[in-house]
Amino acid sequence: MARYKAADRSPRFLPVDLAAQLVPGSFEHALDYLIDTEIDVSGIAKRYVNDETGAPAYDPALMLKIVLLAYGRRIAIVEPVFANLRHNKRLDRFTLRTRSKVNAQWNLYCLVHNIEKLAHHGYRK
Repeated sequence: MARYKAADRSPRFLPVDLAAQLVPGSFEHALDYLIDTEIDVSGIAKRYVNDETGAPAYDPALMLKIVLLAYGRRIAIVEPVFANLRHNKRLDRFTLRTRSKVNAQWNLYCLVHNIEKLAHHGYRK
């Protein structure tokens, strides 16, 4: 049986009471309920082999809650930016070789990406 770090929900170090934050009917409450009661995370837990040795891991259910909450709240991710640069702008590798030249080439690609965003979405003050 894998060992996990204990998840403490009491407001000892943080001024936030998690029980008060999980309001029934909210996305956070539904996510907490589903992962605790409906979703089987035993397949993920099988991968942790730290029974006698090794540091305790975070509970996979807790980590799944964090990841799904972040995606649910649309926390900014950078994959679309790199995908645009790689596939649309064809930046598979840098064509220049010194650090200053690579930095200049990267800055130009970023500038093109940002100008393209302004052109598509407009500029608001």
